[in-house]
Amino acid sequence: VSALAGALSASLTAMVSALTHAKAKKREQEKKDLLEKLGIQAQQLAKTLTMAIDDDTAAFNRVMSAFRIKAATEEEEKHKEASIIAAYREATSVPLKVAEACHQALKLSLEALKHGMQSAFSDAAVASQMAFAGFLGAGYNVRINLNELRSFKGDQSLQEYVNQTETALKKMNTDAIALIEEANKIVHQHFNP
Repeated sequence: VSALAGALSASLTAMVSALTHAKAKKREQEKKDLLEKLGIQAQQLAKTLTMAIDDDTAAFNRVMSAFRIKAATEEEEKHKEASIIAAYREATSVPLKVAEACHQALKLSLEALKHGMQSAFSDAAVASQMAFAGFLGAGYNVRINLNELRSFKGDQSLQEYVNQTETALKKMNTDAIALIEEANKIVHQHFNP
């Protein structure tokens, strides 16, 4: 659902960019160039996030498959544990990429809020909220999977991966909160002059 929310955000931003670009006057070439670039980036991001929907499902299915591995011997138990760890790492990496893409979608939607035409303002506002919702949802998935990986105490490199991923997510979260606060301020000022 997080990837879908991000894809919807990017699609709305692309739409706002296209509508505004079409209505911009010839003398506003700099604005037209900015909107064209914004629209292209948003369309590419929408495609990336749409593909991530299936990637996330596949990663979850690999986790479930790893838990179903039969383990009667110590060697089989080690194989099962290694399979579970590998599956959880992938199940962490996919939503982390979704969070990064939603973070980017949030940045793009902010540009649409600032430069889009007035009649598409509400679409840009919704794009920012959808991007933030997608970011939060993906971040929650990352944290759930990191908690599972944290339970495998014996692997130092795994613990380093958990810590690095958690640090990167926290930094991105701080930035995303600042971006959505800026978007909310723009929306508030627009509707409450």
